[in-house]
Amino acid sequence: MDISLTELLLLGILAEKPQHGYHIEHLIEERGMRKWTEVGFSSIYYVLDRLEKKGLAAGAHTAGKAQKRYSITDKGMVILKEETKKRIEKRRPSNMHFMTGLAGSWLLESSELIDAFKNRRNEIKKDLQALQKKITENKNAPRSARELFSLSEALLKTEADWISAELRRIKK
Repeated sequence: MDISLTELLLLGILAEKPQHGYHIEHLIEERGMRKWTEVGFSSIYYVLDRLEKKGLAAGAHTAGKAQKRYSITDKGMVILKEETKKRIEKRRPSNMHFMTGLAGSWLLESSELIDAFKNRRNEIKKDLQALQKKITENKNAPRSARELFSLSEALLKTEADWISAELRRIKK
């Protein structure tokens, strides 16, 4: 079955426990997922509807409320497990925007590239501080969230170190 990254992400959240779309948005924000996923608040309900049509999620109106509460179906759990395993095993570009920028970096003057790298490193430092705060606040988060925090922290530190090395190389 063809399943998008956004569908997979939302299925993973639903696998934790049944959720309203609004709470899914809250979890995406709370866990800092906006830094690496492009799911927007306005698309959450659209994606949940798609999951429901595919039989991967089921929505039910909660007592006295207009909102639907979504849960993962047995079929959804099977697909989630299969796709999760595939996504972990298969290596794909994880930083496409940055790498695309680097591919065209030859067009920039050294001073422009240095400024761009410094600005990116400053952003990384801010992101790292915010992430470390989230890690502290979410010590009891599900294992998958803690793994995402840990990997994000390692990637941010590694990228900041790489940028510093590139800046030294350019300045020579």
